[in-house]
Amino acid sequence: MKKTYLAMAVAAASFVAQPALAQDYQMEAGLSYTSYDFDAGGDDSAIGVDFRYNFETVSTAGKPLAEAQFLGRNGGVNLGYTTVDKADTTALNVGGDYWFEDIYVALSYVNFDDGTDKEGAIGLKAGYMIDDNLRVHVGFSNKGYVENFGVSDENTISLGAKYIADLGGNFINFEGEYINSSDYKVFSASGDFYFTNEFSAGVGFQKYDITGMDKMAVDLGAKYFVMPNVSGEVAYTLNAGGIDKNTGINLRLAARF
Repeated sequence: MKKTYLAMAVAAASFVAQPALAQDYQMEAGLSYTSYDFDAGGDDSAIGVDFRYNFETVSTAGKPLAEAQFLGRNGGVNLGYTTVDKADTTALNVGGDYWFEDIYVALSYVNFDDGTDKEGAIGLKAGYMIDDNLRVHVGFSNKGYVENFGVSDENTISLGAKYIADLGGNFINFEGEYINSSDYKVFSASGDFYFTNEFSAGVGFQKYDITGMDKMAVDLGAKYFVMPNVSGEVAYTLNAGGIDKNTGINLRLAARF
């Protein structure tokens, strides 16, 4: 999934008194802030911006607003940029995806720079829509490193699926993925329950196998469309990146046009 949510917001479900009217859109822009607390001591923060342009207008009628793009099989291009304060690092990611009826393809590129070490990764994903609500995919990525004037690379493969269950008025989103590389293995699974088409809360976890060590991370959070074209979400991560007692809290505001 593709992103994680704060489950405490389940208690705020009663706050969602009146559902918002559906509104179609073609673009979405977001602003995010993340606060990190490291077990080894100290903290840090990051600010990010993201933008997506869909090739066609996304219809939201009768769908969870956060899943309208997936259910409508809408392809597009996206851009994101993140800067981390004390670590003095930046990350740039660009990508795009396209649907050929039931066939899905996506291409992405990520560049990371902390002033000393640089990384660049290119990813390719191909999927197939088994039915209207279920997609399976396989992915491949190659990451190149430039560390202290040394150069190396790493390949990963992934298998995953995304399924949205229609409960007749409510929806549940399930996602899972397995990633395998020469240095690590990661299995992730998550679920979101949509109390209304505007409000969801969910939980996810990631199991890391890094050089023989098993680690677990847990994500909790919620997302709410305060208006048909304006959303806010909050997420909490425990053991971020598989590192014990490292935590992160993320806030994101987004607008659709």
